[in-house]
Amino acid sequence: MIRYLNAGIQGVHAADPTIRIALHTERPSSAASWLRYVVDNGVAVDVFGLSCYEAWQGGAQGCRQAFNALIADSRFDDIDFIVPEYNPGRTEMSLMMRDLADGPGLGTFFWEPTGGGEWGPAMFTGMTANGSDFQEFDDMLPELGLEPY
Repeated sequence: MIRYLNAGIQGVHAADPTIRIALHTERPSSAASWLRYVVDNGVAVDVFGLSCYEAWQGGAQGCRQAFNALIADSRFDDIDFIVPEYNPGRTEMSLMMRDLADGPGLGTFFWEPTGGGEWGPAMFTGMTANGSDFQEFDDMLPELGLEPY
């Protein structure tokens, strides 16, 4: 696995050496040991992400614990964190990332906004945005210290 990760990183950096390298796992409970293995074996990681679905990973609470364990390990001091997929819990997840100790949280990415499923509801009905879902993002802007767009 280490050989494949490093080969992929080499390929990406051959195209553009400024691209940040992000790795992601859907298993917060083993994230620290997995990332420790990767970093200790020479893989240069810039950003690390955890899937944070309520049903499978315990949502913001489960992921907060995993991120805090990562933050506590000095080997990861130069690594930023993201939630590359989650649903539901938009406000809770965004605030959790904002509140990570020492500010390594870059942000969140809502999974599949155009289609709902066992992972959670969609933010669109057909081709129409559900206004209340998008209003939730607008409502949290001041709390996140962001300006309206």
